[in-house]
Amino acid sequence: MSYLAGMITKSSCRGAQVLAILIFCWFSVYSMPAQAQGQGQMNISYRVDKENPDVAAVLKTLAKYLTSRPDSLYDNPYWNSAEKAKYSPHGLYFDRSAKYLYGGTNAFVFLRNYMPTVLSVEPTSADADKFLIRTFFYGQDLPAEWASWNPPCILRLYATKEANSWKLENTIIEETKNWKRQTYGPINYVIHPNFDFDKKLAFEAVSFCDSLAAIFDFEEVPSFDYYLTNSEEELGRLFNFDFWLSYQTHIVQEGIREIATAKQGVVSRRDFAHMIVPRSKNFIVNEGIATYFGGTGAKSYRQALAEYSARIKESESMKFSQIANPRYYKRYPNNPLNVVGGYLAEQVFQKRGPEGLQRLISCGVSAEELFKTSEELLGLEAGELDSWIMNAIMEQ
Repeated sequence: MSYLAGMITKSSCRGAQVLAILIFCWFSVYSMPAQAQGQGQMNISYRVDKENPDVAAVLKTLAKYLTSRPDSLYDNPYWNSAEKAKYSPHGLYFDRSAKYLYGGTNAFVFLRNYMPTVLSVEPTSADADKFLIRTFFYGQDLPAEWASWNPPCILRLYATKEANSWKLENTIIEETKNWKRQTYGPINYVIHPNFDFDKKLAFEAVSFCDSLAAIFDFEEVPSFDYYLTNSEEELGRLFNFDFWLSYQTHIVQEGIREIATAKQGVVSRRDFAHMIVPRSKNFIVNEGIATYFGGTGAKSYRQALAEYSARIKESESMKFSQIANPRYYKRYPNNPLNVVGGYLAEQVFQKRGPEGLQRLISCGVSAEELFKTSEELLGLEAGELDSWIMNAIMEQ
């Protein structure tokens, strides 16, 4: 379940949260016979030419991949080597769909309950050196209330030859080969053909990146790719989906210097901040600094702070440690921790400048380490931050 928190912080989509909870509850109560992963079963549609030797080999590779712990980070023998080398060193799934495919559970449980059906295996060129595979997942014998949550997705993968063996690969290269590409400052825009790209906004984006780099005294910002789409479906194509029920609206992958969005537009200050500001081990610090400089959702930091302040003014007692509980912050589409972390970043920046933020970034992952470092930077007594920061936000 560890990636679920990442899904929630990277997207404002409530559907992803609800689906994950429903799947977890259903799988906890019901035990079904093993199907896809346990026994390697996979339906093949009539359209697929199983008599074609290459198609048969591609189907075999897909079947083996689905039974090979496809949600695990290891040197999977059925995947493209170049993509494994690109993604794996950064702790990222080389299969771009893996983080979102399994609905908050794991591949074994998911594939035990959702049978894959291969809809088509089609060559992408006359010499048939690459095939596009489209696979439909559907759950049988699920309860009636699950009708609107089934099917969860249609998966889209390519297969190519590597050392005389068929290997799977992501769709993003083929999908974007005819997209427009324009570079402004550190931003490599990759633009969907139907996206209305505004060059004036691109210059505004560069200005924001330059200003943030100047705060931290960076001579230059390493370039990053920014994929612009018009919809969740277009975004899904970049993550190997023809259809995804638990869709996302934007996804940031700092390790490979990539942002992909369906909603943020040409200027996405919060996401740019993630690309420019050094990454902390501490989630609250990362999201807080990005919120302070870039806002959250469609709101500026100041708007989000004022709204959250108004929401909690009636609370007799509110503590930082209280809202850090997932039972609290997961109730909100825009995580309150982003705003509280933003206020903490603001106070440290005002009192200690960029050097203070650098020290905050270097704090450990635990709440105890965050509190200790923050109290030292802000001149607070030990244990004072917990109540002080919430009281200060209430007064905004």
